[in-house]
Amino acid sequence: MSVKCAFLFAGQGSQKMGMGKDFFENSDVAKQMI
Repeated sequence: MSVKCAFLFAGQGSQKMGMGKDFFENSDVAKQMI
């Protein structure tokens, strides 16, 4: 079975809803991996 798994460390500090949206929309690699 082939399973894809990704982790993104946001660093320390506060997180907010949608903070990865810009990364996903502008990264071809992120689009392929997720």
